[in-house]
Amino acid sequence: MNIQVKKNEHKEVLLMDNTSVNFSICENASLTLKFIFFSPIKNVMINGELKKSAKLKTVVADFSNGEGKMNAKISLDEEGANATWDLASLASKKDKKQFDISFIHNKGNTKADMNNYGVALNASRLVFSGTNHIKKKAKKSNTNQNAKIIVFDKDASGKANPILRIDENDVLASHAAVVGRLNDEHLFYLKSRGLTEEEAKALIVSGYLKPIAKNFDNKIQNKINKMIMEKCHV
Repeated sequence: MNIQVKKNEHKEVLLMDNTSVNFSICENASLTLKFIFFSPIKNVMINGELKKSAKLKTVVADFSNGEGKMNAKISLDEEGANATWDLASLASKKDKKQFDISFIHNKGNTKADMNNYGVALNASRLVFSGTNHIKKKAKKSNTNQNAKIIVFDKDASGKANPILRIDENDVLASHAAVVGRLNDEHLFYLKSRGLTEEEAKALIVSGYLKPIAKNFDNKIQNKINKMIMEKCHV
């Protein structure tokens, strides 16, 4: 799919399949790009460019099964460009999922914010790779990324690979990555309040990933909640 957002225009696009996207956002325009995955992701590619004072909001809600990979490369090509990326992914059973996201600051006074949150259950594998690159002469740019994965079971694994490439001074850049096991004390506390282990896990997963649902309508929100319950075997 090719998306062209003209000067001063706003578009919102919802994708519920494995469509790859190429987009361009012109001066003072904005694009809200939403992905919701319930079926396996099959090598989805996202490529985009932002012009002067263009704005991008990307939301990815992944509750798919099986193996999958998503790659995104987003270029901030002119001053004032601003991009945000928010991803929530739930892996279970023997799922193998990988997300590779790149923001490239080609000009100064640009801003990018990347947030990847995930949960790995059973014997699944979840990988977040993020690259924020501020190029030479892109002064006053601001780039940030966060990656957090909770690993619930001993056979599950999570990996976060945050990369900052900074070729210029006078910029702001930060990253944080946390991959950790579920706190047994939290699980014990919830079970002591009368919940089964599966119900306790579902409650924790829901609290961690469900905030992404606010970006979608009630029908999709209900389906997200149902998928969380199913994957936690409630």
